[in-house]
Amino acid sequence: MNEELWVENVWKSYGKKIALRGVNAYFKKGMVYGVVGPNGMGKTTLLKIIAGVLKPTRGKVLLNGRRIAGSLKEKISFSPEDKGLYEYMKVRKFLDTLAGIYSSWNRERERQFLKLLDIPEREYIRNLSRGFRARVRLLIALSREADFYLLDEPLSGIDPTSRHRIKDALKSGFDTGKTFIISSHLIGEIEHLFDYVFFINSGEIVLEGEADVLREKHGVSIEGLYVRIFR
Repeated sequence: MNEELWVENVWKSYGKKIALRGVNAYFKKGMVYGVVGPNGMGKTTLLKIIAGVLKPTRGKVLLNGRRIAGSLKEKISFSPEDKGLYEYMKVRKFLDTLAGIYSSWNRERERQFLKLLDIPEREYIRNLSRGFRARVRLLIALSREADFYLLDEPLSGIDPTSRHRIKDALKSGFDTGKTFIISSHLIGEIEHLFDYVFFINSGEIVLEGEADVLREKHGVSIEGLYVRIFR
């Protein structure tokens, strides 16, 4: 099936603060999308709404023409930037617990990314560095069988070694037919992964397009275009 996801006129308000302003976006099967912009511009809010963690104030998100609920949520795997870990557990116990929760959990993928990310299975999560916690969050997302993988700031605030491991894992995780939506403000390190890019500013998409077309049209890299828009 040609999986496709639509974000239609999505608004999100927190009291008087407007986080998203009429966002429209389309994501099709087998592509790697970048959602880029400085912190606080609405990237995380957009990913949380797509994942079903937040409800939009107005508008809707449709997967194959249907609102995302029930079994459709299994088609989306979301990796938040800084939450979702049980710190009192060892890594191994935590992964076993998740394998019992998610019917979409794939033990072979788990083993693959444990090795690639070099994660210490017998360590308590509370004792892991920020970089290793980021590795664990990515492992969790990639160990599920899903059609859409949403990764929120996977490289933010972590050490160079962890960044290198995570980038390798991302490239290995780009299965044929899977769709990746990656939010980031660290463009230079991962722009080569993007097929299509959305630039988001103050809750609005101010520019979008295929990465190569944007580079050719504007005569700069995606990072260079980012600097032009947000300087």
